[in-house]
Amino acid sequence: MSTFNINRPFLSDILTDIEIGKIQLPDFQRDWIWDDYRIRSLLASVSQAFPIGAVLTLAVGGENSLKPRPIEGVNPAEDAETPNTLILDGQQRLTALFQSVKSEHGAYTLNAKGERITRYYYLDMEKCLNDAIDREKAVLSCRGNRRVQREHGEIIDIPSPEMEYKNSMFPVNKIFDSDDWGDEYKNYWQQDRSKRELFNTFNREVIERFKQYNLPIIHLLEKTPREAVCLIFEKVNTRGVTLTVFELLTASFAIDNFQLREDWDKRFKRMSKHPVLRNLDSTDFLRALTLLFTNANPRISTANCTRRSILQLKAADYQKWAKITEDGFIQAAKFLNDLKIFRAKDVPYQTQLIALAAILADINSAYELASKAEERENKIYRILDSLDELDKLDADALQELIENVNVISKNLFHEGEYTEAEIVPLIEKRRKQEETTEEEGKEGLKKAHKAQQDKDQKFLVGIGAEYLVRCMLVLPILK
Repeated sequence: MSTFNINRPFLSDILTDIEIGKIQLPDFQRDWIWDDYRIRSLLASVSQAFPIGAVLTLAVGGENSLKPRPIEGVNPAEDAETPNTLILDGQQRLTALFQSVKSEHGAYTLNAKGERITRYYYLDMEKCLNDAIDREKAVLSCRGNRRVQREHGEIIDIPSPEMEYKNSMFPVNKIFDSDDWGDEYKNYWQQDRSKRELFNTFNREVIERFKQYNLPIIHLLEKTPREAVCLIFEKVNTRGVTLTVFELLTASFAIDNFQLREDWDKRFKRMSKHPVLRNLDSTDFLRALTLLFTNANPRISTANCTRRSILQLKAADYQKWAKITEDGFIQAAKFLNDLKIFRAKDVPYQTQLIALAAILADINSAYELASKAEERENKIYRILDSLDELDKLDADALQELIENVNVISKNLFHEGEYTEAEIVPLIEKRRKQEETTEEEGKEGLKKAHKAQQDKDQKFLVGIGAEYLVRCMLVLPILK
């Protein structure tokens, strides 16, 4: 059974659903802004009923529940409808169309310096109907001052509807509400039949194409598997550039209701307090984390941070290793500071930080695990020392001992229960220690007794030797 369907709704219906909040974006998607040329080209294509590509959407609900947010430029009312559709691919096209065609506040675009500005779009009615003129040249735009520059540098001011009528400049944001504008235009030119006919032709050949424009939509149903949604994100392109692993994981984790971008922003804010880490980006962080994850995973033969391995991370994996990775980068910063490297630009190779942070994090993590294990063992030993003899424990006595250990642990250390698998080896270890201590005690007594015997023997030998020497001295006298 198919997990998607294909529809061809009217563009006007799609933009209306965006306006009332029924169609929104996944919250993790960033805003992308097109330049003026792309928006004009898009409007020119729709005005000629040319295809602009299909849009990919996802039904809200099921296992693929994502947090939604409105398209930029939409100000949903308090009683706005709950979204039932999310845009997976087609964000830029629908955003540009909504802002230029439906919004009274203009469309966000970029100037030659890459700065964000607001522009308003117009259709030159006469040029639109001239087959000898490229349609894109008939689509004009201006800033908030409403000064439009035509092809050969001619500038016209259209600050009011009357100036729009006078210059036959149709505002694009009146496309789906053109009747009143058309009536006023014809009233303005009531003495000029050719102008009235101009609008009628423009309405029939341009405006109606917008109103009757069908946009193909591939709609993924609620039952679409999570893996399929993640794969689609990996294949979707943005501005012709494949999405980064961070953006793909952001999409994947959002399905598990984990906001990766928010988590990264908080961690980077803490790490960037160290100037040497200020060039660190989200992909570097994911690579170090993946090195730690793959190194600790017994099913993976070699630690690595390939794109494939990063994309196989689950939200739970990230949450488990993120703090350890962050600490590793901070340790790396301190290590570099000790080497008199304090600024990010002084790091010879930025990628060195990835391996350095992973190594330091792994060392620190292993030390902490060993320390915690030793501390836990010592607590059990302290409890065992307070209990009765540990030898000759039958099954019932062993269970009673385990219960007593956990009661004391809970009251004394406020910790969870110790398992039989933890306690029994320590009992055996303690028994061996006691036996060893007893044997060492016996052996010590033997060594002490022998030492005393040797001492006594030496004493006796010393006395005998002294007696012999005295006898030897006395003998000549006796003669």
